[in-house]
Amino acid sequence: MNTGKIRFVILPDRAMDIAQAYYKENTVSWLSKTGITAPAFYEKDDLNWLRGFYGCLITTCGLKNIGGPVGKHGLHGRIANTPAENISVFSDWVGDEYIMKVTDEMRESVVFGEIFCFEEQLPQSFLLKNLLSKTPS
Repeated sequence: MNTGKIRFVILPDRAMDIAQAYYKENTVSWLSKTGITAPAFYEKDDLNWLRGFYGCLITTCGLKNIGGPVGKHGLHGRIANTPAENISVFSDWVGDEYIMKVTDEMRESVVFGEIFCFEEQLPQSFLLKNLLSKTPS
């Protein structure tokens, strides 16, 4: 997504995480030396999740645990290695504002077990509230 002032990469196969991000060509995200890795390389045991952790601006965490690794759940759980579903992209002028947004649905589930679902919309309004204005700075 590129607004002219802010530019970022959304990873649909990694829970719509926002990876590389720039504001006026200045980096505002952190990428680890692993680089952006495919979810197929996720290793959940012990600290092996670090082999595929790429950092980024926003990483999806949880949904079964938040914080340190618990039992067989890695630090951030499986959700950050799950592809988004029902992705929709919208960009158009609404009055005097140019609106850009991406919506999606996320699901973490198991047969005969739990199911966690949520919907999200990017960009998050708290992140871009003042960066998309038409007035030059």
